[in-house]
Amino acid sequence: MNKPVGTIAEGFDSASFDPHTVAGAIETILARAKAVWGCPVVFYTGTRFPSAPYAEMVALLGGIQRKWGFTLLDLFYDPEMNAVSPADYARYMEDPVHPTLEGYREWWTPKFSACLTDLFFTQTH
Repeated sequence: MNKPVGTIAEGFDSASFDPHTVAGAIETILARAKAVWGCPVVFYTGTRFPSAPYAEMVALLGGIQRKWGFTLLDLFYDPEMNAVSPADYARYMEDPVHPTLEGYREWWTPKFSACLTDLFFTQTH
């Protein structure tokens, strides 16, 4: 959406988040989830494609994850996801951002399933 990436706030006070930036919007969501529901949060990235702004956002998300401790399913830097053949990539992706139905079913969903299974059945909170 061409929003500025922004920076990670120093603390956890929502008044210090800039919701007009990617960083501030993510931190606003995290603060709200913690305050209202106290539940685990999962963010995910798309698979790798040539985009400097998206790579910057993925790096930012990693920094926010280290600060807040949520689960991050990072498909962008996942070695297994990046080892897919060019033919399979063409079959699995509608465009650089959106998987096809087959891409979701065969390529992304197994990662989501493993991540959520780990989150809900093996981690203690």
